[in-house]
Amino acid sequence: MTSAANERFFSIDEFGPFAVKAKPGRLLTVPGVQPSAPQWQKSKGCLILTAALELSANQVTHFYSTAKNTDEMVRMANALLERYADAGTLYLSWDAASWHLSKKLTAFIDEHNATAQASHRPLLELAPLPASAQFLNVIESVFSGMARAIIHNSDYESVDAAMSAIDRYFLERNQHFEAHPKRAGKAIWGLERTACEFSDANNCKDPAFFFIEQRPKDPISRSTPYGLRCHVLDDQGRISQSFSFGRTVYTIDDETTENGRQIVHALNDQFEFVRRYMDGGLSAVPAPELVPTEVSFLNSYRLWQRTNRKLLAEGNVAATALARATLTVRYAYRHPALHRYAHQS
Repeated sequence: MTSAANERFFSIDEFGPFAVKAKPGRLLTVPGVQPSAPQWQKSKGCLILTAALELSANQVTHFYSTAKNTDEMVRMANALLERYADAGTLYLSWDAASWHLSKKLTAFIDEHNATAQASHRPLLELAPLPASAQFLNVIESVFSGMARAIIHNSDYESVDAAMSAIDRYFLERNQHFEAHPKRAGKAIWGLERTACEFSDANNCKDPAFFFIEQRPKDPISRSTPYGLRCHVLDDQGRISQSFSFGRTVYTIDDETTENGRQIVHALNDQFEFVRRYMDGGLSAVPAPELVPTEVSFLNSYRLWQRTNRKLLAEGNVAATALARATLTVRYAYRHPALHRYAHQS
């Protein structure tokens, strides 16, 4: 039986794909200067980082992938077998993605273990995480620290430049923990957002929670507004920022009806558009429909007309006309140039 001192436990995951382009982020500037990143820009390339964090020595093994699939997991297993050839057993822990639990991967591990002892190589054991339990994957916190250190507020000239920065980050990080041994836990590298430890309450990703918000009914049309909202939490779990985004949809039905469920489904599609844009940039989403930005009652009416198309589809013409007349005046008075672009769903 392998002793605990001769075992290695790895937290494994992929970071990306992410586009190499000018990224927004926090920046120390003089008063009066407002840093910004172009909203529309051409991506210089795309990267997928595959990495494994060894918990006892706090060392990261990483490489770059062209896709997320079983072949890359086999490649990672072989890389760890080579680097930790003197270990007795390597435990591989990752989330419940399909390529992490495929028959091809299981067959590779079974075939390796069948000859491992005879060839004096480490055994491989899987320790998969439950579905929807990314907060248990410790390496997510390392990815968060890396992103804040070298990706946020960056503008690398090429994919190679971005890869060099990532390589340098992990090299310096590994050297730091070789010189100052420390098991993975609490703060890793000093830049992680949350403690790197197993905890049911630990979410290592950015603490931004998106949801569909049902707002109070309009007192005139009796229609219910639905929209997308985000809460940003601080380190104590309290809401530090809250904002709405995207299109507001009005309906006289609630989520218990078929039309109400279609409204919610449309908002989910809207959020998926935003998510793809944040992850992959402009090339990952369809071209948006541009709307006029000139301040006028007509343009305000056009914006409300396109956002309330669902209400019109319900056939309640009287409620639709009354809501549009009221909201057009209110919108033109309060928010005459709020939206500069919108996506045609």
